[in-house]
Amino acid sequence: MASGTRTRRGFPLLAVLLIALGVVLLLQTTGVLPWRLWADVWQWWPVLIIVLGINIAFGGRMSWLSGTLIALVLIAAVAIGIATSYDTWSGAGTYYVTTVEEPLDGAESVDLSIDLGVSSLVVSSLPTGSSNLVEGEMRGVGRSEVRPLVKRSGAHVELSFSMEGFDFNFFGDSDRRWDVRLSPLPRASIDVDAGASDLYLDLRNMNVGELSIDGGAADIEILAPVDAGHVNIDIDVGAASIVVVIPDHVGARIDTDSGISDLDIDEARFPKSGDVYQSRDFDTSANRIDLEIDAGASSIEIR
Repeated sequence: MASGTRTRRGFPLLAVLLIALGVVLLLQTTGVLPWRLWADVWQWWPVLIIVLGINIAFGGRMSWLSGTLIALVLIAAVAIGIATSYDTWSGAGTYYVTTVEEPLDGAESVDLSIDLGVSSLVVSSLPTGSSNLVEGEMRGVGRSEVRPLVKRSGAHVELSFSMEGFDFNFFGDSDRRWDVRLSPLPRASIDVDAGASDLYLDLRNMNVGELSIDGGAADIEILAPVDAGHVNIDIDVGAASIVVVIPDHVGARIDTDSGISDLDIDEARFPKSGDVYQSRDFDTSANRIDLEIDAGASSIEIR
């Protein structure tokens, strides 16, 4: 070969196929895709004839154009096979209901942790005098269910709700709803790990000292506690629509991220002082809220 000449390489079809195969196998070993997927995809075997025809049409040479076309055809066949058989192997359409009921049994404090995934959540208060610490109902479709975990240590209780089973959905099915009702008696700390979620938290009659919400895209509405002393609320989300309603007689100090795109705060109640918004009677209020919001492109309303 003369000096300075280059060998023109063809399309690396084998490398592309090996990478694609490795990705599919990884998804299967981690439980995202089922092993029976191969049986569903095999019905698309005539695609191999199409691949052979493409190769012949290009004179049997695996050029970049022919290789790209073959790779795209194979990827499309696998994707269509997954999509058309999804309802069968994912359990989509299977409706589940999980109910939770835990007695109060003298509990004086509770840590409630909720790992949502893609769901909607409603948190509210049990009636005064209820003998239960928590009552809940979680419903939805798919192969995932909510499993509660309860740990007691004297008068302190740790409650944890999370999804178990297959919780991956190519088509964004979010038909899952959690209704959680908590006793108003124990001092409560609530931690919500939200993905793409709708949250409605009615805490007005609850004794909540801490509320933390960490998530991605979310629609959030919070009705703050009426008579819970000093309350800390921390919201850290991505793109979100957030509404926080603070009762009339409750003081508040509000610290917001500077990147928020649309901020609407009732400055008659919470005048701006430096970098924060703070009610004039915050330091002397028996009931007051420290609210911190860190959000991306969001709409925030505080009233």
